[in-house]
Amino acid sequence: MNKLQNRKNIYITIAILTLVLIGIGYAVITSNLTISGTTNVKKNTWDVHFENVEKLQGSVNSTINITDDTTINYSATLQHLGDYLEFTVDVVNKGSFDAMITSLSNTGLTTTQQKYLKYTVTYDSGVEITEKQILKKETGKEKIRVRVEYKSGLDESDLPASTSGLSLTFTVNYGEAENAVAITHPTCKRATILHTEICNSTLSHTAYSCRDKFNKGDIMTFGNLGTVGTLVVGDAFDCDVNGDGEYNPNTERFYYLKDLSTNSNYGVLIYYVNVSEGMPVDGSSIAYDSDNNPRENGPKTAVTQLPTTSQWKKVSLSNKIRKIKDELGVEYLDFSYNGYAGRLPSFDDLSVCANNTSSVNLSRNCLFLLEKTSYRYSAQGDYWLEDIRSDNTGTGVYYVWGLFARVSSTNIESIGVRPVIEVEKSKISY
Repeated sequence: MNKLQNRKNIYITIAILTLVLIGIGYAVITSNLTISGTTNVKKNTWDVHFENVEKLQGSVNSTINITDDTTINYSATLQHLGDYLEFTVDVVNKGSFDAMITSLSNTGLTTTQQKYLKYTVTYDSGVEITEKQILKKETGKEKIRVRVEYKSGLDESDLPASTSGLSLTFTVNYGEAENAVAITHPTCKRATILHTEICNSTLSHTAYSCRDKFNKGDIMTFGNLGTVGTLVVGDAFDCDVNGDGEYNPNTERFYYLKDLSTNSNYGVLIYYVNVSEGMPVDGSSIAYDSDNNPRENGPKTAVTQLPTTSQWKKVSLSNKIRKIKDELGVEYLDFSYNGYAGRLPSFDDLSVCANNTSSVNLSRNCLFLLEKTSYRYSAQGDYWLEDIRSDNTGTGVYYVWGLFARVSSTNIESIGVRPVIEVEKSKISY
């Protein structure tokens, strides 16, 4: 047992309080019109409140007491190093006035407490909560994230000598919007929890399936949480691709591959699973080109499964026209991804993990490319690349083959579709 765990517990009480300035509310507008008939003007209302409190996975046990729509009280005990309390809550404006943050107050941590604790209250995207930010009327919603945790790299002398109670209050005052500013959230933010799968292979041979690196029953972890300020291959991100304001780690997980070769202002990120008609699906497959003429048609059939720009409205390709090449770089055609928010991955995208030979072991270089593929030996899940094979038949196309953890090629089979997206790095919070 770590000697620091023998210390007394720290009792944390968190209060998030939203004070609503209602002096401007409940106004009644009446009119006497002489032009033609009469009219009724709907009563104006002021309604800014909290909804949808959610404790996040990995948090310590906690209790919640909602005293009213504008006050949330949370309490928890941080007992061990690495413990944290984290939750999100929606601030919703269902009134008929645009609301604006008029002032903020935060009790924060004392100098002594800051030695061993970190306390943050931000929007879920990581953007700072500041004055004059607007919350639109009737449908306005912003998700706030609260996290209290032990700092890493603690020394025993930094911890309190006895159990201590701690009250933290973060107050947001809203008033009617005046000279307000819109809140700009990034498209992608760093993940806080990584995806895992269990190696299910019953095969004893270590040349294929997850048994090349794991034993049956082992937990496989995909990607990495990364380092703030640095982008590294395999960094996990949650991207609000559908524009609903949520960063869903279960359905919006992407992994950073590299900067786009044709425009270094963009990052290339690959989805964690295959898609069918734009929706995440475990194991679907489709032909690359149902006419079996990839050199002339490109991924004409496979492209139909990609998310459309209406499904993933928050992202778009830097250039919708892509040159379809073989592994030698020979170009065959210009292919249009018009109407789609993502595209098929290419050899160039995977160059940080593999070259164009089948001998590269993806499980050792970039395990995240094998999430939800046949690598786990439980479903298909393999997926097409854009690139065509440079052989005499002219029908071979490359794909990620999970079972052997490598890139291979085929000219007859149906394989899955796994999109990559291109995101301006200024819109990636890293």
